[in-house]
Amino acid sequence: MNISAPVKPVSAEASVDDLWSQPAAMRLRKPGWRDPRLIIGVILMALGIGIGSIVVSSASNTVSVYVAKGALPAGQALGPEDVLTQQVRIPDHQATYLTPEIATQYWWNEGPRIARSIGPGEVIPLAALTNANIHDLRPVVFTVTTGIDHISVGSVVDLWHVSDVNSEDRPRELAAGLEVSAISDDAGPLSISGAASVTVLVPISQLEEVLNAKSSAGSIELVQHLRGERQ
Repeated sequence: MNISAPVKPVSAEASVDDLWSQPAAMRLRKPGWRDPRLIIGVILMALGIGIGSIVVSSASNTVSVYVAKGALPAGQALGPEDVLTQQVRIPDHQATYLTPEIATQYWWNEGPRIARSIGPGEVIPLAALTNANIHDLRPVVFTVTTGIDHISVGSVVDLWHVSDVNSEDRPRELAAGLEVSAISDDAGPLSISGAASVTVLVPISQLEEVLNAKSSAGSIELVQHLRGERQ
């Protein structure tokens, strides 16, 4: 009868010794400075820090300005309810645009008004504001068939009356330096192809002459003013 040799128990110390007695390639080694994984990790960390610094720096360069909550036509009184605060990056913003630092309670009490039309979401320029009473302006609509591509809302135009072809009267200027407050396509059933309805703000002092010319024979031409747009 064969009797098997007794199994020698393996102690914890012996297991550790056996582990360290294995070849070096079988053991985990601490990565060195030349390990590609360590180098890539350092590069990614540096990039993350750099990008974060740029984002924080850019955010700190923004300033608060007021933008129009909706369309602001010329002549309208401007109040705090008409504006929204927006963060932007604009150089020399306090000398050019309306900001919360400028629009203090005293400034609002001065009764600022819109000197030229401002579109929704547009940053409000200081040059587009006035304290003058411009309630003496009246909107007059003209049908324009030529030169409409050179006219936009806010453009400054001169009004000229051109007599009928059978008249020997020379063209004459009716008013100068008037603002265009609105433009819409003339889409009526009797409209002329390519025509547009242009609304011009006419001072009351010149309104009678302009309306008389509009209802007489001939036509009224809108000629772009040399200034282009009111500033």
